[in-house]
Amino acid sequence: MNLNLRPLTLAEVAERADCERTFGYEVADWLHTVRGTHNRPKLIESIREEPTLLRNRFPEGANADAWLAAYADYTADRIGAAPPSWTNAPDRIAPDPWFNVK
Repeated sequence: MNLNLRPLTLAEVAERADCERTFGYEVADWLHTVRGTHNRPKLIESIREEPTLLRNRFPEGANADAWLAAYADYTADRIGAAPPSWTNAPDRIAPDPWFNVK
């Protein structure tokens, strides 16, 4: 496990998340890391490894799985790289439309 306070990869985000709340915190920390990274190879590395599926870890896990894939695809597009193949897996698609409206 990475000893940095913030995750460096989406795989680390998934590794650390044990509920929707910690998932949100880890995503926010990863985004902070990404925004400070201006090195294309490091950005590619941050999305390369497939994150562990979260659908069986907490009730909102299937949505988290889809979010990780969507953000990896978005990041790849922004830096002009091919998205990782794991982003197209059927279990990375949200089972139902999901909107976080509170």
